[in-house]
Amino acid sequence: MSVYKTGIYGAISFKEGTRAGPFWWQIIQGRKTQTIRVPRKDGRPHVIVGTTVKLYYKMRAKRVEKPTKGTEKAMNLPHLIAYAEVKSYEEISLLDVWFDEENAIADGFEDLDEFRLWFYPDWFDFPEIFKDAIKRAAEAELDKEIIFYLGRGAGKSTLKTAMDYLMRPLKRIKFKVFSASKATCPHCGKAGVNLAPVNSDDALCINCNYVYPVAEYTWRDPELPCESSLLPDKSV
Repeated sequence: MSVYKTGIYGAISFKEGTRAGPFWWQIIQGRKTQTIRVPRKDGRPHVIVGTTVKLYYKMRAKRVEKPTKGTEKAMNLPHLIAYAEVKSYEEISLLDVWFDEENAIADGFEDLDEFRLWFYPDWFDFPEIFKDAIKRAAEAELDKEIIFYLGRGAGKSTLKTAMDYLMRPLKRIKFKVFSASKATCPHCGKAGVNLAPVNSDDALCINCNYVYPVAEYTWRDPELPCESSLLPDKSV
């Protein structure tokens, strides 16, 4: 599917990583294929299914006006990781995926425990009776409302707080990166890297962080989806 046929809507920023690797690296490798986000306060959608979304590394980082070639200042630029097609956009809760190992891996985590540690570390302090009750609720064996009233005293309050948190509405975005959004860097020789625009003439290699004129990059695909004037003039 061509990026030009789907249109471009929205952008998603990633800045951290897990034991499985930095999020941007996992995205390029095709390991991280989704992200879970808090709904926007204004109610607007993050993305639209079937359109193209821009994936950035540190999109909100402070831009450097004129980074010196090869210096660490270039690290402050928001890297364009890739362009991706939005495959699905759905409302979920953490409870829906709390026991789903495949979801944890697709979200960029090494395993289910790391996923839980990231989203709700208090889970590991719960007694087994609490964990069992929450699992039964997730598997629809026990009404979620009933769980609010299990236990006594502080235990009851703690379990209700946990259920409130795990049941809050979130948004899960599943995406597929366009394989065309890659190039070969003339400095490090890395094939399949992605570039961050610096200005009208230069781009930053996300692999080695060197800034080079766009003309020096070897493009693997002349149909690289990009709205920027950084693209070399190539007719298809």
